[in-house]
Formats: sequence, C-alpha cells, structure tokens
Amino acid sequence: MNRSVGNKQNNNLTYALNKFQLYLQREGRSKNTIDAYIRSIREAFYKIKITTLSQRKLEKIALRLMKKYEINSNRLQFAAINIFCKQILRRGDLKLKIPKSDKMK
Repeated sequence: MNRSVGNKQNNNLTYALNKFQLYLQREGRSKNTIDAYIRSIREAFYKIKITTLSQRKLEKIALRLMKKYEINSNRLQFAAINIFCKQILRRGDLKLKIPKSDKMK
C-alpha cells in the first residue's frame, strides 16, 4: 500500500472519530460510553476505507467481531457501528442487526 493512501485512510477515520466523539458528547452520552464507542469504531474500521464502505464489508466486519467477542460485547459494538454509519457517514442504508442478549434467550 502506498504510504500516502494509508495516511489518507487514517486521516479520514481520525476525522470521522472526532466528529463521532463530538456527536456523542452533544447527545449527552457518558464518558465511559463515548470511550467504548470510539474503541469499537476504531477496531471495526481498522484498515477499512470508510469512504467506500458497503453492507457486504460491514457484514464481514460483524463476522470478525462475532468470532472475537461475546454476544453482549457485540451488542455494544454493533450499536456503535450503526450510530456511526447513520450519523457520521450519513449512510442510513448501512446497518447491522444487533444480536439478542444472552439474558433475552
């Protein structure tokens, strides 16, 4: 990968994460929630070009996260991803189905 391309992708994500943090603060989310959501987005979109994100790529990200984390952790991550896609990327068409809680089964 060309270094300038990699930096541009990182800059796009960094800019989007800053916007996301401000959005969450304006919405009155707690510091712990904001920190958890930012971590979730950073991990989910690591090395992903967010400007060309598709539902297919989003589903691949979901599968990767589901293999790595328990259901309740994925509930938080998927919620963060859904809010990020809708509010920051302005892509209401991109959405993950949030898994049912272990307690709800």
